[in-house]
Amino acid sequence: MKAWIKKRPLLIVSSTLLALAVTGSFAASSAAAPGGVAGSYLVDLTPSVQPPFQGLMTIGNEGTLVLTNTSQFGAPDPATLGLNSTAHGSFRHAGGRRIDATLLFFDLEPDGDLELVVRIRGSWSFDPGFQKFSGPFSGAAFLPGQDPLDPDEVPVFTFGGTLSARRIPA
Repeated sequence: MKAWIKKRPLLIVSSTLLALAVTGSFAASSAAAPGGVAGSYLVDLTPSVQPPFQGLMTIGNEGTLVLTNTSQFGAPDPATLGLNSTAHGSFRHAGGRRIDATLLFFDLEPDGDLELVVRIRGSWSFDPGFQKFSGPFSGAAFLPGQDPLDPDEVPVFTFGGTLSARRIPA
């Protein structure tokens, strides 16, 4: 029997133990980590132009955001607010426990025609456990045909507000 074959079981056991140690270490560090920003949150929004309302926001690991809210069907003031779509957007890490985000949604006429495209921008800070976040937001409304992603585009009107959010636990 060749010498390396006699050592093969030792090599297999050593490789297996190394793989288990690395995997176990990675799993332990992942389990101990707070999870970062990704998750779903119950959001309280307080805009400057209407009464407060609530929403549900999902933040993805890959940098996406989706926000649905109670004002989508005109609540709390259907005559003024009309209808709007779910907001979609993206975020980037802005250092520490902060993200900068941009979301877009459609504001619709009662018959469903597009009235405005609204851009929301915010800079939000998370608590140390990534269970809550809060901060200001600014909004800008654009007419159909205007480009809400063009920084030189002049909005029809602007507004501001604040939001606070709590992670929805598993």
